[in-house]
Amino acid sequence: MQLKALAAALALTAAAGTACAADYNIGNLSELSSFSDGSALFAPGDAISDNWFFSIGPLPADFSGLVSSVYTKSTGFIDDFVVSLTGPGGYLASWEAFSSGGTLGFQWAAGADTLVAGDYTLTVTGTARGATTYSVDFTAAPVPEPETYALMLAGLGAVGFMARRRRKQ
Repeated sequence: MQLKALAAALALTAAAGTACAADYNIGNLSELSSFSDGSALFAPGDAISDNWFFSIGPLPADFSGLVSSVYTKSTGFIDDFVVSLTGPGGYLASWEAFSSGGTLGFQWAAGADTLVAGDYTLTVTGTARGATTYSVDFTAAPVPEPETYALMLAGLGAVGFMARRRRKQ
């Protein structure tokens, strides 16, 4: 009797799929300004739980990110597709996942925000319905400091002053 229970437990474990977790370290996104890469290949039934680590700094940056997966009838969809971004000071942003639907389609989750300097983790979770991958695309543009705007306005004022002075002559 115990042999049958053990065999049933092993069969259920095999049918439940495997857990696939990967950690990707991007480095300082502010220095790269943009980053694109893809995940590993997931087999049908694999539980996806990946972390993408990056930092912003030394200045804040305007950040935008896209996590996407193309699927066909033969490849597969990511069920329970969830993307979240965590960072300093309890920062948490959950990106809503969308799908174009049908047998040939596109899944994506995107977010944009101004991020302060610090370390961030983008977490992607879900379950592969078929053999699938996903890709990430990030950009970070430094937010100009107030002194930059002051210098720009001073320069425009000087150009305007010179133009006005020449017109009077």
